[in-house]
Amino acid sequence: MGKGAIVRQWTASLAGSLCVSMSGAMFVWMAPLMVRFTSEDSPIPMTTTDTSWLSAVIEISEGLATIPAGLLADRWGRKPVLLASGPLLLISWIIVMFTRSVIALYFVRLIQGLIMAIAFVVAPVYLAEIAEPKLRGQFCGNFQVFWYIGLLWAYITGPYLEYQTYIYVCCIPAILFLISYSMIPESPYYLLMIKKEDKARKALSWLRAGEDIDKEFAEIKESVDEDMKNKGRWKDLFATKKDRRAFIIVQIVCVIKFLSGMSSIVLYATQTFASSSQLSITSDEMTIILAVILIVTTLGALFLADHVGRRPLLIISTVGATVFHIIVAIYFYLDKKTEIDVSSYMWIAYTSLLGFCIITNVGLGPLSMTIQAEYFPSNTRAKGGGLTGVICSIFIFLAVRQYQAVDDYCGVYMNYVIFAVISLVGAIVCTAVISETAGQSLGQIQKSFTAATIKAEENNINV
Repeated sequence: MGKGAIVRQWTASLAGSLCVSMSGAMFVWMAPLMVRFTSEDSPIPMTTTDTSWLSAVIEISEGLATIPAGLLADRWGRKPVLLASGPLLLISWIIVMFTRSVIALYFVRLIQGLIMAIAFVVAPVYLAEIAEPKLRGQFCGNFQVFWYIGLLWAYITGPYLEYQTYIYVCCIPAILFLISYSMIPESPYYLLMIKKEDKARKALSWLRAGEDIDKEFAEIKESVDEDMKNKGRWKDLFATKKDRRAFIIVQIVCVIKFLSGMSSIVLYATQTFASSSQLSITSDEMTIILAVILIVTTLGALFLADHVGRRPLLIISTVGATVFHIIVAIYFYLDKKTEIDVSSYMWIAYTSLLGFCIITNVGLGPLSMTIQAEYFPSNTRAKGGGLTGVICSIFIFLAVRQYQAVDDYCGVYMNYVIFAVISLVGAIVCTAVISETAGQSLGQIQKSFTAATIKAEENNINV
C-alpha cells in the first residue's frame, strides 16, 4: 500500500466523516445555551423540563428514520444518502434563524433526528467499505473523532457568540461537507452489489491511487457475491446462528456505549460543571477542555484499534468507566446528600469525569461503530445498521431524558451509579462474547464468524 493510496483513502474518509462532525455540532448545539435558556435573559424562555425534552426528542425521529436510511443506502447508494443530510441540516438551521419559539425548536430537533439517523447508519458502512483492512479500524474510529470535533465546534462558539451569529456558524460544517464529499467516489462494495463492476473498479482504483487492484477487487467481488446470494431480506439478519450471534453482539456493544453515560454527559456537561461554584475556570471553559480531551484520546485510539486489537480495548474501556463512575457518584453523594464538606476534593470528581471520557474513547466509543460495520455481511450491512440505529435511539432517548429526571428526584449522583452498573455489565459481556477482528478483511470476518459458530455447535454436541 503506497503513500498515494493512503492519502486517497484518508481523503475520502475525512470528507465522509464531515457528515458526522456536522451531526455532532447539531446534537449538542443547545448544550452551551442550557443555562442561558433557563435564565431571565433567554432568547427563547424555557424551563429545565423543556431543555430536557428538546435534548431527547431528537432520538424519536432518529429512531423512526434509521431503518429507512439503511434501506435507501442499499437502494440509492451510500454517497447520495449521505449527501442528502447536508441540505436537510441547512433547512433546520434556517428555521432556527427565523423563529423564536419552543414549538419550532421541537420541529427542528425532529428534522435533525433524520440527519442523525443518516450519519449513524450510513457513515460507518461507507467508511468500512472504502478502507483496506489495515486502515479500517482507524477510519471507523474517524466517526467518533469527527463527532467530538462537532461537539467542540458548538462548545467553542455557543457561549461566546450572540444567538443569531451562533446559528450562522453552525451552518459552516454542513457547507464544508457538501463541498468536499461531492468530489469523493461511491463505495466499491455498493457498486458491486448493484452489478456496476466497471464503476466499482474505477472507484477502487481511485481509492488505491491507481495501484494494482486486481487481487483486492477479486476478493471484494467474491465476498459481495457470496453475501448477495441471499437477497438481504430482514429475516437474513437472523437467518443462521452466525447472523444471530453477530446481531446480538452489535446490539449489546452499542447499547452499553449509550447507556454508560457518554451521550448524557456531553449534553449536560456545561450544566454539570456550572453546578459547582468552586471551579477556578468557567463551566464553558471546562466543557471546551472536555471536548478537546475527547478528540485527542479518540485520535490516539484510532491507531490502537488495529495494533492492540478491538477486544482488549473494549474490556479496558468498560472496566475503567466503571471505576470512574463510582468515584464521581461517591463525590456527588457526599456533596449533595450529606453535610460533609468535600469541596476541597472537587478536583477528584472532575478528574474522574474526564478520566471516564478518556477511557471510553480508548475503546467503547469509537469501536462500537467499528464492530457495527464489521460484523454485518454486505447483503445486510445497511439494514443491520438501520435496525441497530432504532434500538440505540430508544436507549439514547431514555438515557438523555432520564438524566434530568434522576437529577431532580434523586440527585445527580444516582445517574453515575446507574452508569457504573451498566459499564460493569459491559465489561463482563465484552470479556465473554467479543472476538478479535483486527487486520481481517470484511470477507475474512464473516468466515471467522462461520467457523466460530460451527466450533461452538460442535462443543455443545460433545458436551
